Amino acid sequence: MKRDSVFDSLKGIAILGIVLVHSYGENLPYLAGCIKAMGATGTTLFLMISAYFSFLSYEKNVIVAQETHWKWLLEKLFRIIPLYYFFLFLRLLLGTTFFPYSGVTNVSFGNAISHLLFINSFFPEYANSLIGVEWFVGIVVFYYFVTPLVYKVFNNVVKAFAGFVATSLLALLVNHFCVIYLFNGISSDRRYVFDSWIGGWFPLAQLEVLFAGLIVFQLIKYNDIVMKNDRFLRIILSTTMLCVFIVLFSARTVGEFRIFGVSNATICVFIYFVLIMALEVFPIRLIVNPIFAFIGKYTYGIFLCHTVMIGIINSVMPSMNDNFMLEWLTKYAIAVLTSLGVSVLLAKGIEEPLLNKMKRERR
Repeated sequence: MKRDSVFDSLKGIAILGIVLVHSYGENLPYLAGCIKAMGATGTTLFLMISAYFSFLSYEKNVIVAQETHWKWLLEKLFRIIPLYYFFLFLRLLLGTTFFPYSGVTNVSFGNAISHLLFINSFFPEYANSLIGVEWFVGIVVFYYFVTPLVYKVFNNVVKAFAGFVATSLLALLVNHFCVIYLFNGISSDRRYVFDSWIGGWFPLAQLEVLFAGLIVFQLIKYNDIVMKNDRFLRIILSTTMLCVFIVLFSARTVGEFRIFGVSNATICVFIYFVLIMALEVFPIRLIVNPIFAFIGKYTYGIFLCHTVMIGIINSVMPSMNDNFMLEWLTKYAIAVLTSLGVSVLLAKGIEEPLLNKMKRERR
């Protein structure tokens, strides 16, 4: 099974969880914990996979093929710019009408420029204020800029793990300081934005995920060399890691928990790290399959447009007051299908033609 299928399937599952939460799936009975846990942390899985592919691409194109750093960086940026700018301009054109998760009504010049330059994640009140999910794009671009340095300095598993521990502790300390001291005087109506920023939207908060992706990158190379032909060992290791994942993820659905004082965010990173490595060692059809993989190929577009689709659905679809479950299920199915359809159309009509043109000019 191709390696891309594993990562595409995981991205497909993650985006389904994120749409669940944004379509108010957290209000469902019984499944609420699992849905909320998967949706709220799905971006962590996205970022870890993005970090992995960033290091893989850097090694392939810069280290092996001897491309320049700037050429590699520009190519990575050109891959995310078309759809991102499309939704930014759509938001500026239409206002908040179809963007239910937009944080502001009037967009300042500084806010617009910070988004165009991908530095919105460095500013609490800009980070996630226009589309409602764009903080993720700012983090990915940040990863691109620091990948060359991290790749060279943390060039083995031991160093990468040390970087993971150091950045986890740093994020925990900074978060604690800001929440307890720095954000104390902020009004309650703005406090959520600042807490969300320091806890996830801020690049420093996601550095540990970058190092987790680096560890995955280095361990997969080791797996290819040492365990490639040992099917029995791969099955045993994969089964063990999946059991660990199930136990930890089940505990995560109950609520926030800590092990030896380790933050909930770091535990979440570890949970998805275990899942990725388990499926990399031995893919399981229940998770790694063509349906999830197909959805996973278009997750970037789905991620950017699904809140718009949910906004449109909520505005045109009447409420079913007597049957919340049926109403949610209907809206969720429509949101997934329409978001996937729009994402495919945008990929075929905008993203892929621009990337193909770039490839031709490169030759």
